[in-house]
Amino acid sequence: VLTAGGGIHSARSVNIADSTISDNRASAGAGIHVVDGGLNLSRSTVSGNIGRLNGGGIFANTHLAIVNSTITGNSAMRGGGVMVSSGSQARISYSTISGNSVQRNHATQALGGGGLYVIGQLHMTGTIAAGNTMEAGGLGADIRVSSNGDAISFGYNLIGSLTDSGFTAVASDGHSLPAGLLPLADNGGPTWTMLPKSDSFAVNNGHAVECQDTLGQQIRYDQRNTLRAQGGHCTIGAVELND
Repeated sequence: VLTAGGGIHSARSVNIADSTISDNRASAGAGIHVVDGGLNLSRSTVSGNIGRLNGGGIFANTHLAIVNSTITGNSAMRGGGVMVSSGSQARISYSTISGNSVQRNHATQALGGGGLYVIGQLHMTGTIAAGNTMEAGGLGADIRVSSNGDAISFGYNLIGSLTDSGFTAVASDGHSLPAGLLPLADNGGPTWTMLPKSDSFAVNNGHAVECQDTLGQQIRYDQRNTLRAQGGHCTIGAVELND
């Protein structure tokens, strides 16, 4: 098992689009491990990666921007889906982080953050962080913001559980709700995605008319390159539901 970056390891700027990073193993950042230069991930799926310690899907010790992407089926002790390390800033917009898990692989390391574990800074909007799991004794099944971390909701998120999360929801966020997603499958486009069920809170509870990232920039299409805001409001997560 590699120390870091089973799929991709980089100390330079990385731009990844329309890609699948899956079925890798490492101690940290089993799918993607980026320590400098920044990572921009768009219209991509990170799935089935296993980290022994931190960041099953992604470990970032640098600037991280995720948009229109699906992170699912990954596992680690902290940050089953994504680990945002100290001094890093993550901006996550209209993405799906679901079906990840944290499990005890080491006797002394803290356990938590089935979807996301944040020691740095997190800005998030239009994102599903729900349906993640953890073993008993951990903190934050879907998201865990440590005492040294900081998280700001830019609204229109779906958070499964706020228990022990350290994350403060705003009025437009839905929380204490199921993810309401179908399994990862080929739903069109270059990568597999997770369609929301028709009765999911995600449907029509995103931005009105124009989807926006955390910087206020318009997001016109979803992970499959389907036009956004089909129902007057955007669908939260990586996939726009055609209704």
